[in-house]
Amino acid sequence: MEVARKVLVICCVVVAGLALPARADWIYDVATLQCAPDRNEALVRIGTVHNNEAPQWHDLPESLSPHWPADPEADNKTCQLANGQQVEIQGTVGQTFAYGMNGGAPAYWVSLWIDRKTILSRQLVRAGHVDQSGNDVSVILVTSDSLRICDHPNSLPPYKSKLEAYAKLDRDAEGCFTKELDLESQPLDPVQMAEDVQLGTYTVAATYSEAFCRKFIVPDDRRPGEERLNFRPPLIEALDINRMHFKSERYRRAATGMRMQWDEFDFDNDGQRDTVIRAGADNHYIDGEIILFRSGHHPEALESLAAVEDFDDYPDWARTNGFRLITGAETPYRTDRYTHFSLFRIDGATFMLASPTNRSLRPSAVLYRHRTDGPYGRGRFDTVCMFQKILPND
Repeated sequence: MEVARKVLVICCVVVAGLALPARADWIYDVATLQCAPDRNEALVRIGTVHNNEAPQWHDLPESLSPHWPADPEADNKTCQLANGQQVEIQGTVGQTFAYGMNGGAPAYWVSLWIDRKTILSRQLVRAGHVDQSGNDVSVILVTSDSLRICDHPNSLPPYKSKLEAYAKLDRDAEGCFTKELDLESQPLDPVQMAEDVQLGTYTVAATYSEAFCRKFIVPDDRRPGEERLNFRPPLIEALDINRMHFKSERYRRAATGMRMQWDEFDFDNDGQRDTVIRAGADNHYIDGEIILFRSGHHPEALESLAAVEDFDDYPDWARTNGFRLITGAETPYRTDRYTHFSLFRIDGATFMLASPTNRSLRPSAVLYRHRTDGPYGRGRFDTVCMFQKILPND
């Protein structure tokens, strides 16, 4: 009995200790707006909240610190300037996952409007899920004709593509770059600032034909008055590459655990057949897909790619083997691990659909088509349609 009591006491101490994580650390990102009406300036500040304490704001560049308080008022979203302009911001937290690489550390975006005109739409200010393809933004200085964005690499080893993108920006001595604004040519935001939008319906941004994009929107029978996306209408020619099957001769299970399958079709719409590899997973490390393609017949590429042991080494493999790698980091979702891709053909052209993981919680999608101009591998994707479900702006 004495032994049993000792065991019971030890168990109770351990169980009592298990209750402590209820007070575990909780960290999230925030944004606020500082106002200098007399100078016709506003300053977007990015900070971090730890356990609901006061926000800790990024330090100001030396050129700004004499003119702005170091500790701004938290949760200010609007500035009225002396020139009559109204500046507004909205911070958005990315999707949190109960799994995956830092699934509980989502990305954070900021949108910015001046006089109800969209200046920044979901500008990534904090890369999420230890994503190595994003930058961390400290402050954004807003004037009537420009933005000065001060950012810096996060603490993660950067992708080569990120270093290349940084090298293209014209930065000043404090590491900031300027974006010129032309408010006169900017249209009013038809949705975000509208007062008569219908919740549950989809907005469409179409670069070619809104009628074409609207073909993919249908009534949601389960939610009267709402809409849903349907990418299986009769006009679509499905591709086998979307249906990975372990019995296929073109299927491999990669060393990283991803499923891979290759096919041949004209991916980039240049009239020539391409070798296309689609790789995906739905595990704790990645819940999404990536696409690789190269002109010509290269069936041996799948075995070589499948042997790569680290997901982060795929970009190097693509460069070495002449493939173009497409990840979600190139989409508005800004994450290479939590973006889904599907491929299909319409009227002889190949299209690529990108959507976020758990799209039911974040109902949006982007339809792309590859351009054929420029040297092979340097062509870019045209955004054909952007779909966004109208949700309460909270």
